[in-house]
Amino acid sequence: MSFSALLRGYLIIPLSERMMNRAAWIAHRKTRVAIGKETSTHHHRLFSFYFADGMKALRTPRGDLPLPPRALVVVFPFVSHGWTNRGGATDESYVHDLTPLHRPHAVH
Repeated sequence: MSFSALLRGYLIIPLSERMMNRAAWIAHRKTRVAIGKETSTHHHRLFSFYFADGMKALRTPRGDLPLPPRALVVVFPFVSHGWTNRGGATDESYVHDLTPLHRPHAVH
């Protein structure tokens, strides 16, 4: 995690494979993002919590933030974000939403 990412409104915490497997059970929704695809950028009024598994990067207005193989990602309120697997290594890339209030991600 970089301090500059935190200042921009993102907190990225690497997770072990074991922790990711356990954590995925509490997710409300799981969205697959295949190689070459990405989600639309969006923002929320509250903190957003996600688990990212195999995702290439977090999309931000200032550019993509590379992600570790597995991560807990916290996005601060009103901060624009999305997910990208452009240039990724696997079609098995997922973002897990941790709140039932989050609408499904539009993948394109």
